[in-house]
Amino acid sequence: MFPSRSLVFGVAAAITLTSASLVASSPPPSVSSRAAPDRDYRLFVGLNVEVSQNEHYALIEGYNNNRVRTDLSPDLISLRHMDDMRFTYRPKLSREPLTIANVQTAKIASTAGAAVDALRNQVALMDFRTEQMAALEADLRSASFGQVDDSGQPIIEADADAIGAATDALSDFDSLTSKITNETDATDQLKRPPAKARSALSITAKISSPRKITDAYIIGMARISTPESVGQDVLFFTQVKRLDPEPRLVQIVKEGLPQEFEVLDITMHVYRNGQELVTNQSAKQFALTRQEALEYLALEHRSDHRGENLPPAPAWSLAPPALFSGEDPGEYDYPLTLQVDALGQVTSIDENIVAPPRIRALARELIFRPALENGIPVSGTAIVNLKDFFR
Repeated sequence: MFPSRSLVFGVAAAITLTSASLVASSPPPSVSSRAAPDRDYRLFVGLNVEVSQNEHYALIEGYNNNRVRTDLSPDLISLRHMDDMRFTYRPKLSREPLTIANVQTAKIASTAGAAVDALRNQVALMDFRTEQMAALEADLRSASFGQVDDSGQPIIEADADAIGAATDALSDFDSLTSKITNETDATDQLKRPPAKARSALSITAKISSPRKITDAYIIGMARISTPESVGQDVLFFTQVKRLDPEPRLVQIVKEGLPQEFEVLDITMHVYRNGQELVTNQSAKQFALTRQEALEYLALEHRSDHRGENLPPAPAWSLAPPALFSGEDPGEYDYPLTLQVDALGQVTSIDENIVAPPRIRALARELIFRPALENGIPVSGTAIVNLKDFFR
């Protein structure tokens, strides 16, 4: 349940003066008011996607070229090797919302069949390469069999220049084919039984962010209906790499859908290093002040870890914008010792640790889940490296 909140607005009274002398003799009216606090934090309902891994479900924390990184494995794993996937919704905190606009969908012809044909051609190329290499090796063995020089090296009676040229050609051919195919992937694809005719879904949208974000990716969900099913959820993934105030056109193609389907709804969730970013499409969102965000985070942390003793932990979803726009994790590789109060605010940084002023400034902006003592938020010491944001 989300926390309730009441807003108090000040109302100024109007004063009417009825005579010029009263206006001249009375001091000018004044109104004192306090500026409304900035509400640039958002509480919203976000999406967590987990994949089956080692008999457990692991949370997806990164995506790159149809491969994912999870909280159980630092290495990228192909989605093709994931035999099960599930998703859950939960409240999350983020900063300034991104804008997703002009979402359009279209049913298109699937290219999956063409991809398999291409893979078959690539396998044929590999077979040809293997045959040619075997023939060349046989020629070399035949030319040198039983003949050695004084030093014991085989004597090649064939045309050395021709053999050298052939070897180079086959080496170049091998390099070329290795770049255009992956033999394991090709074999796996060809092992799959023939499927019924399939369709694909094209999704386009324009996405912008008030601040620069690098290495972004999208996990989306299309709810479709088919002749066999009234509602079916289909997940799709794509990389965006960079977002900024200029709207960026994003196109996603989801293959392998039934021949006949209708799109009922599209939702798109944007992430950076596993941290979901709030958008104008995020469900049930509330604008919060920094203080309200701190209070909510402490209450959530206390509720999730009743009776436990824990050190402070960075709330990376609320990291400073400079981290979301960072490109080289090495620039932030400085271990820091911080003192954090019971609300999760940094109160001091160990001065004995060497770090550039920019790194110290970013560390002071961090928001933490506070330390817990028997489940109660208390002040504590945190050892943090901003590089960990880029895990």
